[in-house]
Amino acid sequence: MKLLIIEDDPAIARGLIRLLKQDHEVQWAPDIAEAKTLVLRTVFDGILSDVMMPAGSGADFHRWLVVHHPHLLPRMAFMTGGMASEMSGYVRGTGAPVLEKPFLLGPLNDVLRGFSKTQEA
Repeated sequence: MKLLIIEDDPAIARGLIRLLKQDHEVQWAPDIAEAKTLVLRTVFDGILSDVMMPAGSGADFHRWLVVHHPHLLPRMAFMTGGMASEMSGYVRGTGAPVLEKPFLLGPLNDVLRGFSKTQEA
């Protein structure tokens, strides 16, 4: 499975990449601008996006997908260490999975299985 991780914290990104690269092809975008560039160049089976980032939020990226790549919406999940209430309302309203940091491998694998099921449908 080809995965995109959108995460502004390099240490978290490196940890996820280390964890996932054994079974998946993983690319990292440190911000929304880079994520958009990668999505325009690469077909991803799953996207894991941090919610709160300095240069644009995971919600901003989701809104961009709604307009430009709606077929990717079922393949997106959010990661968060906490959200402002207005951000939480949007994120939870998308219906996308939300992984609360720090998350365990089990919930992450559940999300990845969900991405695989969207490929089969």
